[in-house]
Amino acid sequence: FTFVGSVLALELLGGFLYDAFARPLPYDVTFVGLWRGFSYPSVPVAVLTFVVVGIVCTLVVPGRPRAIATVVAAALVMLLAFARLYLAVDHPFDVLVGIALPIAILLNAFRFFTPSEVFPVTSPLASVTW
Repeated sequence: FTFVGSVLALELLGGFLYDAFARPLPYDVTFVGLWRGFSYPSVPVAVLTFVVVGIVCTLVVPGRPRAIATVVAAALVMLLAFARLYLAVDHPFDVLVGIALPIAILLNAFRFFTPSEVFPVTSPLASVTW
């Protein structure tokens, strides 16, 4: 329920930012990628960030596995962000907002509504004796 509520919050806040602060692509730059819509905030970066942070917060057990998953998620997001900057379809600030907004919404929602002490994520393999 927390993840679904966060989807709604991101949709409302992201839609407001997209409509209120619409910014076109960088001027005088030949871009290689396809362009649809405005670049603030970077919607593809925001969606990928939201999905990978949601996966890390909901499906990965705390501790070392979550730390590893966080590094992998950050690498995926940075790869997409770099690609969109390289193709000149986003401004750097648009990418930063596209990363920061989902992280802020999800981490605050999960820390407030589903703390690890109350709803621990456990692995089914934790009880297996090797």
